Amino acid sequence: LIDYCKKIDLNWLSSPFSVSCVDFLEDHGCLTYKIASFEATDALLLASIASTGKPVIMSTGGLSEKQIAKSLSFLRSRTSSKIDLLYCVSDYPADASTFNINVVEAWAKKFSVNVGLSDHSISSGAASVFSYMGATIFEKHVKLSGDETSIDAKFSLPSEEFERYIWSIMDGEKMRLYQQR
Repeated sequence: LIDYCKKIDLNWLSSPFSVSCVDFLEDHGCLTYKIASFEATDALLLASIASTGKPVIMSTGGLSEKQIAKSLSFLRSRTSSKIDLLYCVSDYPADASTFNINVVEAWAKKFSVNVGLSDHSISSGAASVFSYMGATIFEKHVKLSGDETSIDAKFSLPSEEFERYIWSIMDGEKMRLYQQR
């Protein structure tokens, strides 16, 4: 995948789950690191990622605001690189009633970061609303058409619906920009 991304001049990122994974990714030119929510309190992994000096996107599913603040502080004490947060509901699939759209503005202000959405819902609705609220990064699991057996299949968007997902994000942004006029 790395070679293919390089071939088509596509930036890529990865979520390492160990220090040795960070070393591997550094050897292959990783430009940005995504920290999965379950690893966001792993001090050794955070220190290794911070030492690269590369931008970081940290997912927050299952973390308290205190844990988020502690991990951010830890990273910031070891790097001056950009750090962004992904709001995440760690349910698979996530029901719309469990999303807290207020975190976008609240976390941006409280933590001085860009806030995005790690979206485990099965529709495009959350993307549109979070975009409207100011989210700037979106993570969405996508599956190939007809895939019902992969580990993420039950909360992944069928690939043929991905374009609609992108349009939902753009619609939310248009609505937000219209409201600011």
